[in-house]
Amino acid sequence: MSSIDRATVMFARATGGPELTQRVGAETAHKTLLMCQERLKELIDEYNGELVEVIGDESLCLFASPDAALNGSCRMQMLMNLGEQRISDELSLRIGMHLGVVYRQDGNIFGDTVNTASRVANLCKDGQILTTQQTVDEMHAQSKELLRLYDRVRVKGKRDDLKIYEGLWQPEDINQTSIQLNMIDTGYLKNLTADRLLLIVGEERYALTPGTTPVVVGRGNHCDISVMSPSASRNHARIDHRRGKFILIDESSNGTHIVRADGSQAVLKREEAVLTGSGVISLGQMVGDDNDFLVGYECT
Repeated sequence: MSSIDRATVMFARATGGPELTQRVGAETAHKTLLMCQERLKELIDEYNGELVEVIGDESLCLFASPDAALNGSCRMQMLMNLGEQRISDELSLRIGMHLGVVYRQDGNIFGDTVNTASRVANLCKDGQILTTQQTVDEMHAQSKELLRLYDRVRVKGKRDDLKIYEGLWQPEDINQTSIQLNMIDTGYLKNLTADRLLLIVGEERYALTPGTTPVVVGRGNHCDISVMSPSASRNHARIDHRRGKFILIDESSNGTHIVRADGSQAVLKREEAVLTGSGVISLGQMVGDDNDFLVGYECT
């Protein structure tokens, strides 16, 4: 009997094998390709993905979260192309992804989602990540900052054109002073979901769950969580829970600063961000040793 899942299907195809074989010989090239597959498997596991099958130079994977699939694919491309960790000058990676219904039977997956992901991978050039509008639609806003519209293509068996997006991972394509590069480097998008959020304000502790949100944070006495910082607005920010994630939404005039335990930072100005892991939040001023109004947080 088959089972049905909803997931992001990824095809990761290594290219450059013949060129590598010509330079180093068949035995060494084979060992290098095996090393490549092992390193990719480590990243798939790190991002809570599932390696379903390896056929030749191609890995077929599943990810429950499209955000994790995108972030993991960016890390894969960095592994293959950047720095001292690059496995081989000849080898490159082409990654295609699509989200939808997946059917499982006897350890195999099949269905239109798998076929579409394979077709998207066929559109890729070396070092490229491509995905579909359907996948992008279910990503968080911060993930979408790592994407740009690439093309519209006609696919056999589809009534409408597929809108294709390219994932950005090259440092020159990303503003290195912004959160985007940190999202890749720290694996920020690896696991965004949380069922409980603990906020620490001085001696007070607030345990939030999906059922207790939204809550208002600010200097006003009417706020659900009061932070009496002179830089905070009366209604400074709101915390909501959407699709398994705690979202911090800035509604202030001075902005909201976030510093996560992994070192990544964000400044929100009438924007929103997913709270992940643990860290501190500052209302209206930078996080620093002289800041007596920091709000600690921890997602679990």
